[in-house]
Amino acid sequence: MKINSASQQKLAHARPQSSPQKQGQSPIKKNKYLVSSGISTITKTDNKVSKSTALSHDLISLIKNGANSQNTNQLLDKKQSSRSKLILDINDANLKKNRPNSRLLIQNIVKNKKTDCNLKYHESLIQKQFQKLLGLQKQHNQTHISPPQIHNRAMSNGDLKPTSDIANKLIEYIKKQSAKQLKGYRSISNPDIILTDRRLIQKYAVKTQAGLLHTKKEKVNQDSYAIHERIGDIDNSYLLQVSDGHGIKGHEVAQFVQERLPTILDQLLKLHKMGKKDQDMIIQMILKQAFERTTKELYQSGIDITYSGATTVCLLIIEHTGWCANIGDSRAIIGRQKEGLHVVELSHDQKPDLPKEEKRIISNGGRVQAYSDEEGNPIGPARVWLKDENVPGLAMSRSFGDYVAAQVGVISIPEIIKHTFQNDKFLIIASDGIWEFLDNQWVIDIVYSYYLKNDAEGAVERLVIEATEAWKKEDEVIDDITCIVAFLN
Repeated sequence: MKINSASQQKLAHARPQSSPQKQGQSPIKKNKYLVSSGISTITKTDNKVSKSTALSHDLISLIKNGANSQNTNQLLDKKQSSRSKLILDINDANLKKNRPNSRLLIQNIVKNKKTDCNLKYHESLIQKQFQKLLGLQKQHNQTHISPPQIHNRAMSNGDLKPTSDIANKLIEYIKKQSAKQLKGYRSISNPDIILTDRRLIQKYAVKTQAGLLHTKKEKVNQDSYAIHERIGDIDNSYLLQVSDGHGIKGHEVAQFVQERLPTILDQLLKLHKMGKKDQDMIIQMILKQAFERTTKELYQSGIDITYSGATTVCLLIIEHTGWCANIGDSRAIIGRQKEGLHVVELSHDQKPDLPKEEKRIISNGGRVQAYSDEEGNPIGPARVWLKDENVPGLAMSRSFGDYVAAQVGVISIPEIIKHTFQNDKFLIIASDGIWEFLDNQWVIDIVYSYYLKNDAEGAVERLVIEATEAWKKEDEVIDDITCIVAFLN
């Protein structure tokens, strides 16, 4: 499980790509499935010879059953006699302890005998096919890993170019025998299927930057982030998370959430077994439980959360489905390319003046109101206040911590949005330092230009620079900025 945190303030490097194929190396990687003929006509011979001769006898039997004319039977008898003589010669060599110890010597013995060239040619190709499948099984037994990149090339897909009835019957025979051993996607009858464990996220990068006070002095960075792979020991799974602290102890709250929330999620995912039908229901339940447990632990942590807290957006990905859980105004979006480049919102900013949020706050004895000037005109965003006191002035309706605000309806229950990845090119998760002055569509247009160059590091650098310049133009201070950009396969 890989973790990056804001305290490191380092750029997350892309996962290394797989090493290129060496020149001359076969494109077929090893499989765990072994195809055997199930035929044996020799009592005790070397394994390298018995497979070939067993196939020969079975093939001759097959052709015999399909032949109708007397001439054909005579021809097949002649071939059988020739092949039997070859087998006796090889067996004789074995008995005299002159057994050939390499495939080349065996081939030389076969070459010296006057057998039917067409039958000999196809038998050699069959033997090669079996050797490939045998090799694939050996590698799987040694590795025991999740499905590797495999391309099962059947004889009908380039290894054999059937030019006769014999070749066609050989192909059908191999398919029937293979079907007994090969399961699922690894089927010789589906030669064009390429099975891989292709991961959803191809590359990602992160950048975090501390803000500036009105005195132009750098302040404590209250943002934190985490990126976990194989969360809950689930293959092809990720957890991407950004937390944005506020208040005097906001950096401590954000750091606490960055450490505890993923750990709790990991534990809960390992405890629950999920099927395809109940996966969505269980994931949503786990996310809500993880946020609730994190809140309880935060209350017991000793951190002063009277007027301090943190927003959090996290995206849990399993294979090609994601669940975004969000409290506050950090944000996650996707760049989707379908008839143009479009924004897909994975989270919604939870502001106090949203009807649903405002209703809850008022029903809990709070009020929602922006700052106002001397004439009573609103200034800035809506904020949460106690009914009769001008505290705490929180600009979001959900967060971790914020004990005073929690007394009047500010909650840490996340809003969860499920998403199935399709035609999606990249995703962006960031604190509101990015989103305060940058538009969603503008952001994905910028990132797309870097996506085309496969430059995730360049994308986060550009977004942070643009956000910083926007803050300088619009405000006397600059907020902390944290941004994760992930390119998708």
